[in-house]
Amino acid sequence: LTHERYRARFGDKFGTSIRSIFVDETVPGWSPTVPEAFREAYGHALEPLLPALQDPSHPRHLEVARDLDRLTYRLFCTAFEEPISAWCREHGIAYAGEKPSRRMAQLAYMDIPGGDPGHTKAGAVMDLLRPQLRQNARAAASAAYWYGKEGALCECFHSLGWSGTLQDAKTISEGLLLMGTRYLVPHGFFYTTHGLAKHDAPPTFFFQMPYWPLFGRLSERVARIADQLEGTHIAARTLVVDPNAGLPTRAHLADYERLLHHLMGAHVDFHIVDTDVLEMGTIGEGEVRIRDIAADTVVLPAMRLVEEPLAAWLARFETAGGTVLRLAEGDDGAEVARRVAEAGGTSLRITGTGEVGRLWAVQRRGPGRTLWFLLNTGGEALDVTLDAGTPLREIAIEEGAPTLLRPAGGRYRRRVAPFESFLLEAAPAGAAPEDLPLVTVPVRSPARVRPLAPNLLRLGDWEMTLLDEAGEPLQTERVRPVPLANQLAEGRFRFAPDVTLYFGHAPTLGLPQMRVEYRAAFACDYPGPVELVVEPGSLVGDWEMRVNGGRAIREGDLALTEAHVRGSLGVDVTGDLVPGENTLTVKLTTDRLDGGLRNPLYLAGDFGVRLNPPRLAPFSPAGGYEDWEANGLPYYAGVVEYETVFPLAEVPAAERVLLELDHGLPFQDAVEVSLNGGAWIAMPWSPYRAVVEGSALRAGENALRVRVYTTLIRPFEGAWWDIPGHVYRSVETGEVLADVSRRPREGQSAA
Repeated sequence: LTHERYRARFGDKFGTSIRSIFVDETVPGWSPTVPEAFREAYGHALEPLLPALQDPSHPRHLEVARDLDRLTYRLFCTAFEEPISAWCREHGIAYAGEKPSRRMAQLAYMDIPGGDPGHTKAGAVMDLLRPQLRQNARAAASAAYWYGKEGALCECFHSLGWSGTLQDAKTISEGLLLMGTRYLVPHGFFYTTHGLAKHDAPPTFFFQMPYWPLFGRLSERVARIADQLEGTHIAARTLVVDPNAGLPTRAHLADYERLLHHLMGAHVDFHIVDTDVLEMGTIGEGEVRIRDIAADTVVLPAMRLVEEPLAAWLARFETAGGTVLRLAEGDDGAEVARRVAEAGGTSLRITGTGEVGRLWAVQRRGPGRTLWFLLNTGGEALDVTLDAGTPLREIAIEEGAPTLLRPAGGRYRRRVAPFESFLLEAAPAGAAPEDLPLVTVPVRSPARVRPLAPNLLRLGDWEMTLLDEAGEPLQTERVRPVPLANQLAEGRFRFAPDVTLYFGHAPTLGLPQMRVEYRAAFACDYPGPVELVVEPGSLVGDWEMRVNGGRAIREGDLALTEAHVRGSLGVDVTGDLVPGENTLTVKLTTDRLDGGLRNPLYLAGDFGVRLNPPRLAPFSPAGGYEDWEANGLPYYAGVVEYETVFPLAEVPAAERVLLELDHGLPFQDAVEVSLNGGAWIAMPWSPYRAVVEGSALRAGENALRVRVYTTLIRPFEGAWWDIPGHVYRSVETGEVLADVSRRPREGQSAA
């Protein structure tokens, strides 16, 4: 139904421009074949045992659950994994993608096994080590290594929300590289954000985002790190058994996830295994060797059922002198992680000030090379001391960037900025690294503020009235711009559904022709040009708009505009506005549940916006750095330029200087800076540093321009991202918006 249709149309490109068909979230369900297959496999019927399957207190519960789990696993491998894998090999493409798996051996069928973690904004505990196999980046990478695949992939970046920044994407990307992922597969570069498409597990990092011109810098950085890691593998003496084949409870899985985080916090190098992988290895004196890994410790998380082959293997390993650490029910692994680290499970000892456990590290080895890749997953700067028991040197990730690793009494020290990553190599330091003088540049208010795109007033609060056939009002409530079915539910509107009667089966309910009027009010004391902006797909039905009851504005009156996201439509309404109070009215008729006023409408121009109540006002260029509401830019999306000054007592006597921007507030957007009218310097993420010529600075007062590249959260959602609180807040009220900040992940219900 899928692969053959692709082959019929694009088969000539298979193996060249089309390398794989991405399989997404395919999972076995119930099948009519299961009862008979169960009888054949186990010699008795499944149907009488269904109560045992549902009732954990039933004496045969574990037996039936185990048997059904093993059976459906085998059936799915026979029905799906084997034929799809063979088909892909036959037609010259890779079997790749991500989907739930029962055990790691299921990933062996795939040419590029994958998962889909990587959806947390910078500052949160990263979601790369979730308990299910498809959610665990280290598990996918381990499977790719054990089974000799070309690498593991991850479908990343979705469900961050429209506040997703390059900082978020960088932190996720580098976290995945650290976990062993080779291929990053962004969830979506949306071809459109119009209509309801913008709500499909956003964000997009494509052309709609104001910072899209800087995205290539992330691609370049990821490529440089990946090039350094190429030909190496994660080196580990510790193996952690994946518990999913042991019928774990939710509590077991939660403890397993905590165990993995404790191991990362203790800087323990580990791989994930299961029974099948362990049985591939050769047990020697005090260790097991699997490919190039020689492990002396196996950690067994709690689970309901330890498979007999696994129990037998662990017994043989212990007899040979290997260490098995078994976690009891309710043990989150903190003590086990400490013991493993102290017993030599970490190849790089890291101490220092701050939350050193948020500095994740991994050792990788290849022919003639030993590397460590480190990432500060937290938003706090760290001062750390590093000891690998061998000489170290830092590898510059970005061209021309200075290295900051310095020797300290047989060890090494380094300051690590929030979300900063760096690479170390086991090698003599060689020539002393260049010590560049550090100049910290404060960005302070007051500033001159210049938006480089039209400003927006978001009309996101509407008075909705149901009308009768004569156009008389029936009920009025306040609603958001969402599909009509949602508005009817939110406003608890009373209406008579359209009932269709049939012979032979139950009647069906639908919407009748709904006549709806939407009204939004705003004030205006701005005399300049104003445009009414509509994203395509925002109004579904037969509609017209009027400003202050004036001329009817219909679809044919709208034309492409430069305001808002590309492809938006607009109409000049300057002549329709009056000083003081104004009203925009939308009359619409539809019988579609997904019809109505589904997205905010916008007013665009070079005005300022004041809130509560909304008002268009003359824009004042005098403002504060990042003070969106006070600057009259509460719904703005685009690039905004700030001009300010900073003092410098003296210019360092050096040809090159390390410049670091101090925003003076929590900050995660991409920026460009210009010193004293010089060229623009990109600083897309933390650390906001760049190497500049010493001649770019002056003693005394220096002119500073900062261009901030925003996200789309303010116009799309009427919200902003509170970095310290890690929540979305309403632009109008500052209240936490749970419906925005707690989006379900792709494939999950809101519950």
